[in-house]
Amino acid sequence: MYHRILIPETDQHVHRYLWRDMQIDRPPEVFVKTVLTFGDRPAPAMAQTALLKTAKEGEQQHPRAAQALRHNTYMDDIYLSNPTIEDTAEITHGIVEVLKGRGFKVKEWLSSQPLD
Repeated sequence: MYHRILIPETDQHVHRYLWRDMQIDRPPEVFVKTVLTFGDRPAPAMAQTALLKTAKEGEQQHPRAAQALRHNTYMDDIYLSNPTIEDTAEITHGIVEVLKGRGFKVKEWLSSQPLD
């Protein structure tokens, strides 16, 4: 999930690092991280913020999917339960559409019933 979220250009300067591949006789190269990385302290909060913003942006086209993203997620896990398979299939389709249009991708769905 983290590598799908771009760090704003104005914040990338604090994600610079030096690399010289253990060759101490040459000056190091300067690199900048442009995406969130695991282990970066603010990464979980930034990832949640990005997901909530994605839900808000997709609310017009898929309101039930946006609601599920806002209220039924924990980091990169989406959990939901509905009275019918048809409801669940509609919401999961909407979630896929909302996320796909903004650079996220659902890896897989797990269900006690087959979803089409």
